[in-house]
Amino acid sequence: TISGCIHTIYNTQPAYKIPSDQIQILQWEDVHFPHESMYKNGVKRTNSVQKYIMKKYVNENADIVFNDDNSGEIADVVAIYSTEEEILFKVTHCKYSKQESGSRLSDLYEVCGQVIVSLRYKWKPEDLVNHLKRRNKTGVLAGKRFYQGDETILNTIRDELKYKNVRFLFSIAQPGVSHSALNDEMTDLLSSTYSSVVDMTETKLLCYFNN
Repeated sequence: TISGCIHTIYNTQPAYKIPSDQIQILQWEDVHFPHESMYKNGVKRTNSVQKYIMKKYVNENADIVFNDDNSGEIADVVAIYSTEEEILFKVTHCKYSKQESGSRLSDLYEVCGQVIVSLRYKWKPEDLVNHLKRRNKTGVLAGKRFYQGDETILNTIRDELKYKNVRFLFSIAQPGVSHSALNDEMTDLLSSTYSSVVDMTETKLLCYFNN
């Protein structure tokens, strides 16, 4: 797969098989699967995949939940959690689908490539924070990108990077993929992507799917 400037070869025999506990089944209540983005042509869509994930992170007490959608994004959603000892970045790529979940390989190709492109920020957390600050000041979503938190909290987190441990979690949110219907091709693609995440960042890939 070629995504951005990174060419990733998904081998037929990935280094690791994606563990079952890295696939989480969500209920996707009231989500219209063909609606990926919360904003479309200036209209706010409350039944989008992205809105569902951002609300999930707010409910998990994230300090920052940021809508990074559109051209130039690192991911669709970036959530940041700050504790006394650690800062956790959740970098999540959302993808639309047909309304019925199933076993379509096409539901995974693009979003897996997007994950690989975003991995470089694991080693540059301050660059990621600065990216979010710039993004909130420009473009069609200027001033609308903070779903939780604000720039003051983001500045505090940037300063905390100097003395706290930093951890990343990369994830895919795709309600169109049925966990129970995963076939060999889909499992191989996910396992290859998971292997790349492990090898390149020493972290893991988490997948939010349907049942």
